[in-house]
Amino acid sequence: MWKKILPGVGAVLLIVGLAGWLRPRSRGPADSSGPGFATVRSRVEWMEGRIRGRVPSKILDAQFKQWENQIPAGHMGPAYTMRFLRAKITISPADAPKWAARTQPMRSTRYATGAAANPLYEMTPADGSGARFFDPEPLFGSADGGFMTITENNRYVFVAIRY
Repeated sequence: MWKKILPGVGAVLLIVGLAGWLRPRSRGPADSSGPGFATVRSRVEWMEGRIRGRVPSKILDAQFKQWENQIPAGHMGPAYTMRFLRAKITISPADAPKWAARTQPMRSTRYATGAAANPLYEMTPADGSGARFFDPEPLFGSADGGFMTITENNRYVFVAIRY
């Protein structure tokens, strides 16, 4: 009896092991300017995956960059990693109230619009003029600092969070 069962069990274990070994691995922090995000669809799908619950409305396009700062152990304590996300989400202007309804306005922010390091995914002074600031936590999960803005023309949602 065992002679009939063992080859089948062995084949199943081999298939499961190979599938696990061959599965796609995380490539580190995401950057919409990379080759993996050449299409609007790939960028929108990635951004939709960052949003908690239902996406408030259709995302027309998204540009983003994630990065990590690894702090070594030292006199300040053990090693740790800080992760950041900056994103520019293009929406229909009519959908801006749906995005605002999913979060709470921020009373104040220390963010000052200056010359953006990368206008592809960061607010320029023109974008920041008249922008309304919101708490990113309801849409993007527990954020350890940051903000979400909707531009005055209701065309873009900017996200800047540390998590």
